[in-house]
Amino acid sequence: MNYCMENYTSFVTSTVRIMPLGDSVTSGQHGPRTSTPGSYRIQLWDNFVSDRLRVDFVGSLSNGPQELGDKDHEGNGAYAIHGLNNLIIEESILSIHQPDIILLITGANDVIRNYSLNRMYTDLSNLIDTITTQLPNVELLVSSLTPLNPLIKGDRAANKARDFNNLIPDLVEDKAAEGKNVIYVNAGGSLSVEDLATDGIHPSASGYDELGDVWYQALLENSADILLNGVRVRADVSQETETLSFVEPETSVFASSKTYLPFENNQGIVGFENGSFDSESALPYLW
Repeated sequence: MNYCMENYTSFVTSTVRIMPLGDSVTSGQHGPRTSTPGSYRIQLWDNFVSDRLRVDFVGSLSNGPQELGDKDHEGNGAYAIHGLNNLIIEESILSIHQPDIILLITGANDVIRNYSLNRMYTDLSNLIDTITTQLPNVELLVSSLTPLNPLIKGDRAANKARDFNNLIPDLVEDKAAEGKNVIYVNAGGSLSVEDLATDGIHPSASGYDELGDVWYQALLENSADILLNGVRVRADVSQETETLSFVEPETSVFASSKTYLPFENNQGIVGFENGSFDSESALPYLW
């Protein structure tokens, strides 16, 4: 069996810097009875590790359990949308940490403070502009809010969170039409009230895990070229020799005289390690 990737394929040669940006939903620190320090970042990190993807979480804050291999983040508890915007402008967190990808989920504190939808929309628009102006090449993934439990937070707050979520996709689409590198992700909105902690606003531990999985899937679907940024080569699997050869390499981390073992992860992504391999299982996935 002979497989040949006609298109150039990316292989990891550098670590991608990801900034989880937001409020207490990003930090996971929100009271002694409901906190899950590390939040969705725990499951997100575990997914990266399981799929052998190298990333660097960045930010001025740090928390999480031992199993969270990189605890850095920019989840500022109690911050409203405009507070994050001011933080970026005044503290230069983007220029300091230089993320390649930003995961943004914000707005719950605006809902709790009963800010108008118009203000929230404008503030999020301004925040997106600030981020993409300071870092034009960053990939900004903007999430919907997690739901609020109306039995605990009231119908007004729950309805406002839902109504704000309905505005975000069009706002992000408009920003993308302006040439900004921004993508909408329905991460928070993928949860239900059953996924919330007893405070009715923050995810439970299992809810955070679900949130991390949704973020991860969104990254694979939208940011694979960044996550897997590296030397571009063309791979050719030969049935006769059952070795992997690299054609037209640039400055590569791979030595062309070696043989490499493709490994397939649970997302259908294949990487290569030293060794021989069975060509029947060596499928030409983009990695």
